[in-house]
Amino acid sequence: MHSKKKGFKVGVSKKAIHIPDGFFPYRSFRGRYFTGLHDDIYVRCLFMESEEDRALLLSMELGDLGEIDIWQNKISRMSGVPEDHIFLTVTHNHAAPHVSDDYNQDVVDREKTEEFGTWVWKVTEEAVREAVNRVRPARMGFDTGSCDINVNRNYIRDGRSIMAPNPHGISDKTVAVMKFEDLDGGPIAYLLNYAVHGVVMFDSKLKDGGMLVSGDLPGETCRIIEKRNDEKVVALFTSGAAGDQIPRYMSHRTVHDGKGGMSRIDAREAGWVLLQVQAENLADEVLRVAETMDLFPFEMVLKAAQKKYRVPGQKKTENPMNVPKDYRFEDDEPVSMPLGVLMLGPVVLVCVPGEPVCSIGLDMKKALPLRHVIVISHCNGSLSYISDDSGYEHLAFEAVVSHFKRGCGRQAIIDGANEMVHLLTGEKRG
Repeated sequence: MHSKKKGFKVGVSKKAIHIPDGFFPYRSFRGRYFTGLHDDIYVRCLFMESEEDRALLLSMELGDLGEIDIWQNKISRMSGVPEDHIFLTVTHNHAAPHVSDDYNQDVVDREKTEEFGTWVWKVTEEAVREAVNRVRPARMGFDTGSCDINVNRNYIRDGRSIMAPNPHGISDKTVAVMKFEDLDGGPIAYLLNYAVHGVVMFDSKLKDGGMLVSGDLPGETCRIIEKRNDEKVVALFTSGAAGDQIPRYMSHRTVHDGKGGMSRIDAREAGWVLLQVQAENLADEVLRVAETMDLFPFEMVLKAAQKKYRVPGQKKTENPMNVPKDYRFEDDEPVSMPLGVLMLGPVVLVCVPGEPVCSIGLDMKKALPLRHVIVISHCNGSLSYISDDSGYEHLAFEAVVSHFKRGCGRQAIIDGANEMVHLLTGEKRG
């Protein structure tokens, strides 16, 4: 079914963040050690324009980003897009150098980190300008599929949570796909959303005992989609509610010995095969969903809003991997949480500046008064984890390092998203 979405346009771009050999070795966030480059990492930009509004969404193959207010202000001045219509999301790729953020996340080599940050900004500037300049009339469709390459990472033993694969834990296999195409039916871009950490090769000891920079699972998935479309499209990965979701197969992973013990093994170079197979599975599902996708049969509406909420806080432990059984959570100062909503026709993207666990993402999809809901984590900020009650009960990693008091982070993003959706749609809240 074809649409006449009057005035709707999009522009896309993809730019590599080139890292020279002289950058290595490099010690990043919490001592992560990089000794070389396996594949380039990218910044991808999607610019959208309707008759009444415009918005920008960037997907960056990074772990975290810097001070968001500064980034939004600079991008707004060069693009003409309002700051609260700019959405900067990272794939939370652990195989990338770090960009210092507001919470000063223990970066070891500060000089190289700052240098890397200037490269990221330069590439982002180029990507934004190109996307805005390449704008053209477009149509959009949306649908979902399913892919089983993620797994819950909170393994419960003796009432405690251990960071290890838990195939019986909550996991959302949904693959959400938005397709943008020109008026002749040619694809322009795919925006995909899936709940998984970009950590297939994380902490795998490769060259000289260090890790190699890579786009990891999110980046490889996008490159496969782009290659199969003869590099004529841009594929933008966004992370769903993946706070407790990891790839089913990782190079450096936990195994059971059958006697009650657990240990870590490293596939090393063979890990790249695990990465490739899982990326192909996810890319296949995105393209399969896109093949049969209908376009929306009405005029496109583009609206966006962002707002900062004050959320009750808690003190985070300094030793999250060795929390005592009698650990007690302590209150702290409230946290300022910027939350964003981007509406494209009947699809709403809820943009969260942190890592909500899977159950919260599922709750969000049920709580909003719209049929098509996408939860994007790591968007417009890096406020660590947002855990559910189970995480607090079992002293899960996501709970003990969270900045948010139990229950408050979850409620804030659900209530805040509802408030902004009702504001944008003009509906009164029930």
